Amino acid sequence: MRIYLMISQDYSLIPETDLSEMKAELPESAQLHLLTETIHTRLTKEQLGVFDTIHALPFGDFSAVVELFKKLADSCDELHLTSHDEYIFETLGKTRDALASEGYKVHGFTHKQIAPFMNKVETKTRLGDLDIVPRFVRFDKAAYQVDSETYARDVVSKIGGFPLFCKPINLACSVGASKIETEEAFSRWCTQALRDDLEYEVDEFIPGDDLYHCDSIVKKGEVLWAQVSRYVYPCAWFGRSYPLGSYMLSSTDERAASLLEVNKIVLDRLAETAELPNAVTHLEAFRLPDGKWKFVEIAARAPGAWVKEAYLMAGGPNLEEQHYRLALGLDLKPSSTLLNAAGWIFY
Repeated sequence: MRIYLMISQDYSLIPETDLSEMKAELPESAQLHLLTETIHTRLTKEQLGVFDTIHALPFGDFSAVVELFKKLADSCDELHLTSHDEYIFETLGKTRDALASEGYKVHGFTHKQIAPFMNKVETKTRLGDLDIVPRFVRFDKAAYQVDSETYARDVVSKIGGFPLFCKPINLACSVGASKIETEEAFSRWCTQALRDDLEYEVDEFIPGDDLYHCDSIVKKGEVLWAQVSRYVYPCAWFGRSYPLGSYMLSSTDERAASLLEVNKIVLDRLAETAELPNAVTHLEAFRLPDGKWKFVEIAARAPGAWVKEAYLMAGGPNLEEQHYRLALGLDLKPSSTLLNAAGWIFY
């Protein structure tokens, strides 16, 4: 018997995802389980009925989660782990590796596979000398505490001067991001960064507002479907009362063709260090006035906000469902060229 364990904190399952249809396509006698903290309290009766078992555990209790994985692995022939929640990818990858090393038959992405899709510094490090990579430094809290003035000066020098763009290495939606324009402001930011448990990076600031995203379906290292959209304003501007939204570009648009090539370059370079996970990916990049690109980040999940809904309105694939189908080893639903264009916006 196989057990497929879907792991989610509180937002990763959406109503458009037909869980019952996917479960019916699993191997005979397979079970579908859900591990969550709170999402089971928000699912419909029909959605709850799809799961053979629901495990409600606090994700902060790491030992309890590990024990659950071991218990499930002991009770079946194969345990398959899958998640759409990037905030637990690191824990999930490391746990899968640890259990596999102990001889448990556990399937799912490895930590090496998923690391560049959840850690912005790891991504840029693996991309290496590609000219699309902005200058960056991992912020070393310990080094700053030893000699704050010298360390801050070295960071600014490596970035190439002000302004800087500081942000957590593993959060989304520009949460915790700051534009820093002076030495005094950088000193204040450093002092504040020491007060939390987050890890940060310091990047060169990319001027302008020409930000795009490219969403892809990736299986066995091959991009099976991709779509480029332009953000109305950069995501970081939302905190300054600008609207947040994006709209699709035609496949004949030169900007779309150019970013699709960048997307391929990024995925090909990441594949040099580890096999790409079978997943939906979400890449963001700035387009400079000269038409060149600067990479921002890439994630192994469907896009957030209302991007997924916009694709559905335009006749495109359900990227949430396609992501889970890839992780569960099921056949993908056909992804045809979009019949229409659509966009979305938050005020």
